[in-house]
Amino acid sequence: VLTAFVTLPDGYDVVSFDAVTCEGALAVRENITQQGRVYLVKFNRQDLINVKAGKSVPFTVTAFFERNGQIFAFEGTDRIRVGFDDVHPEHWADTHIMEISNKGITTGCSTDPTNYCPDAAITRGQIADFLVTSLGQSPASCTGQFADVPAGDPYCGFVEQLAANGITGGCGNRKFCPDAAITRGQVAVFLEAAVGHSVNPCAS
Repeated sequence: VLTAFVTLPDGYDVVSFDAVTCEGALAVRENITQQGRVYLVKFNRQDLINVKAGKSVPFTVTAFFERNGQIFAFEGTDRIRVGFDDVHPEHWADTHIMEISNKGITTGCSTDPTNYCPDAAITRGQIADFLVTSLGQSPASCTGQFADVPAGDPYCGFVEQLAANGITGGCGNRKFCPDAAITRGQVAVFLEAAVGHSVNPCAS
């Protein structure tokens, strides 16, 4: 479910909502609820197949308002930012998460619900994906350079592109350890190499 918020100016009361749309999808009428001057408007996520987390999309409200005994129609359009269900706008990393989502670096950890899992640890394979994508590169053609990242592994191309960039030499014995949780120290090595500084690839 995607939730949007409609805030009314003082002195106005909603008589009825004619339509509330986002990217052509109609809001679920029974899911328009009022909390003081704010209306919570919910959309079925499956109706918004082209709306990705991190994007700013048009949002239109058509309604009838009452003020001073008079009823009049109103239509207003704004843009709303689509976030992850588990990343509140007040989360300390919200801005950074939305930025890498908007740039296509991440699509989160699940699509139903649309979550990012901000407090979950990530693996060495996942950081390879993040780094290669953030550098604007495509994954390499997988050759089986690392014994534990064979062709068909979803991270193989990213890992081998990372190696081609000189950012990693694996974890030893022709392995990369893609499913191992990455440490802050290893991230520091990866990031330093990614921005063009020389590092010891055996340490990453």
